[in-house]
Amino acid sequence: MLACDVEGSAIFGTPFKPYLVNGIGLSWRADNTDFSAFEHHCHISDQEAISLCHLIARERGILMGGYEGIVVCAALIYLHATNVKSALALIPDTGANYLDHIYDEHWLRLKNIEWLTVPTLLNRIRIRAAKI
Repeated sequence: MLACDVEGSAIFGTPFKPYLVNGIGLSWRADNTDFSAFEHHCHISDQEAISLCHLIARERGILMGGYEGIVVCAALIYLHATNVKSALALIPDTGANYLDHIYDEHWLRLKNIEWLTVPTLLNRIRIRAAKI
C-alpha cells in the first residue's frame, strides 16, 4: 500500500510549508497514524497534481479535484516503481468544485503554476519511482 500527500504537508514528518491543493495534508503529524501499514509513501507537488488534473480532463474528459490528482500521480509512480500490473486510485471528488481555481487560468497565473508537459510529467514520475 502506498500513502501519498502534497508537498508541504507535515504528515510524513517533513516540515510544513504552504501548499495549494485542498482536501489533503496537515500542518502537523498525527500521533495516531500507523506508518508501518504503508509499504511506501511519497509527496506530490501542487504543480504535478494540477498538471495531471488538466491532462486527464483534456485527454479523458474527467474533471478531478487536486487531491485526486495527487492520488492518481502517486498510483502512476507506484506502477512505474514496481512489478504491479494495476493500481486502484480512488477519486471521489469532481473537479466541478475547483473550476474557479485549479482549472482557472487566471488563478494559476496568480499562483505561479504552469502546467507540466506530458514528457516532463512522465519524467518526474519516473524519477520519483526510482526512489521507491
